[in-house]
Amino acid sequence: MLRRSYEPDQLLREHPPRLHHPHKRLLFELACPPGAVHSGLIAMAAPSGGQGRYRRDELGMILRTAWIGFAAAVAESRRSWPGARTEIRTGFWGCGALRGNRCAMTLLQLLAARMAGVERVRFHAVDAAGLLDAEAGVAAFARVSAHAADLGAAALIGRVEAEGFEWIQ
Repeated sequence: MLRRSYEPDQLLREHPPRLHHPHKRLLFELACPPGAVHSGLIAMAAPSGGQGRYRRDELGMILRTAWIGFAAAVAESRRSWPGARTEIRTGFWGCGALRGNRCAMTLLQLLAARMAGVERVRFHAVDAAGLLDAEAGVAAFARVSAHAADLGAAALIGRVEAEGFEWIQ
């Protein structure tokens, strides 16, 4: 059982993002100190398909779910491999049959990773269309997280909601 608690606002202040896009492979890297990368497996329930615009409560639930899973990965990595970087490998979580918005899910996973203290996120976009959607999610991440160090979770979710993401029909 994990017994470490995390303060999202403090983690946002401590982990400013650096974004990379080498050789047309999408790779998001968040404040990486040198050292080995180890990984495990996280299983998280994806949000099921809604309708119309994402509601504030839906966005909050998605962000919270990803943050809890990513924070567990960080805690386990630190416990199992002290000094190692935590890397999350992910993609368009909940964007197939569950009709999630690819840009929204990219943004929310990047925010969750940043809040959880993840040092590196490898995002698998699969094809050229996915790469464009992921890049739009990265741009939204930059807008939402700009000057966000002093924002609480509710204000951060408000910024995500203002992006106007809709479920895919």
